[in-house]
Amino acid sequence: MEETGFDKLGFYQLAIVYLCLGTGSLIAKPIMTLVGGPQRCMMIGSFLDALWILASVSAATGTFSDGFIFTVTSVTSVLAGFGEALQWVAQGKYVADCACLQNKGFFFGYFWAFYMASQVFGSLLAAVVLQHSDLITFYLLMAVVAGASVVVFYFLKDPHPFEVKPQILTSINAESTASTREQAPIYEGQLSDNLASSSRPRTTFAAQWEITKQDSKVLLELMISKRMRWVLPEIVWAGISLAIYTGLLVPMISNTLEGRDNTEKLMKSMYAMVCLGVGEIVGSLAIGQVIDRYG
Repeated sequence: MEETGFDKLGFYQLAIVYLCLGTGSLIAKPIMTLVGGPQRCMMIGSFLDALWILASVSAATGTFSDGFIFTVTSVTSVLAGFGEALQWVAQGKYVADCACLQNKGFFFGYFWAFYMASQVFGSLLAAVVLQHSDLITFYLLMAVVAGASVVVFYFLKDPHPFEVKPQILTSINAESTASTREQAPIYEGQLSDNLASSSRPRTTFAAQWEITKQDSKVLLELMISKRMRWVLPEIVWAGISLAIYTGLLVPMISNTLEGRDNTEKLMKSMYAMVCLGVGEIVGSLAIGQVIDRYG
């Protein structure tokens, strides 16, 4: 955005996206219940992502008024934020349904490795496109990738839950019984979602609304529970680190490259981001194995 003469508009866009992602996550689970499953939510999120990327084309062309560009990019940033909230909650549900208690570390590490592979392949793709073309082509290509994911999620099948061994169920039930009341929904919700989601019968809208209210109540209870308070500092730290490498790292690298035009700076910064992606992939797979073996 700075290259096209809009100063820090790109940072404002990211701030809006993550603000709406955070607030939207509070209602994403009930929406997923009403929409009908994680696949549909991921389709909606990907479609809104594609719109957000396409909105950036209006700034790159230089043929629209500033007011129009600010309005379009802001509105699509809000939509993309809520769409990403749906995506993140839906992918967590889908991956959890694919896994069982014995191999959940592998499955979430596997997911995260593919997710962070975007830092490798996405950065390489961006670098090559910027080297041989312009920003408009870059935005259009990224919008096509986001749009293609809508099709992929449409054909995504329901997972087949793993059979949980009897001793695992006995251990979970014993721990849930011994836990305090505020800890119990964590186990009950996880167990019922993992084992019964694929066989849950279709319900009426009134019944779905009751489920939605119960989901919201459980979520709020979890957020203020004693167990969750110990996790909040780690969540805040993760959010700050995410903001740094998604919003600040590329400009920081670009500022060290003196004597080059903006396109070349961005291109070389994308190559540098590949290293971040490689580290994330290796770390994800390794940590997944650690979780499964040592807890």
